[in-house]
Amino acid sequence: MYYNFPEQRVHQRFGQDLPVQCRAVSEQEFLSARLVDFSRGGAFIELDRFMSAGEEVVLKIVGCRPQKVEEEASRTIRGRVVWAVRHGKKGSGEFGAGIHFLVLQEW
Repeated sequence: MYYNFPEQRVHQRFGQDLPVQCRAVSEQEFLSARLVDFSRGGAFIELDRFMSAGEEVVLKIVGCRPQKVEEEASRTIRGRVVWAVRHGKKGSGEFGAGIHFLVLQEW
């Protein structure tokens, strides 16, 4: 899906189609989402809940290769929604959010 927004990116983006989990910092339960693209500074995700600009979120990427056997095979990234859009049909990634990374867990 293509969006005609002015280019303001500092870092190169890499296209993905990866299931992730997302939640607002103020909430406990993660929601299913899809990582559409990412860069060193942020990401675009699609999900079935609207997230407001300014809202702080936690993304969980499941299935990452752990550095040590005893580590959990997931990574969390804290970020802030910088823009949001409604673009799809209900139940199929109806909403999109551009997220600026705030804190990256050590990888």
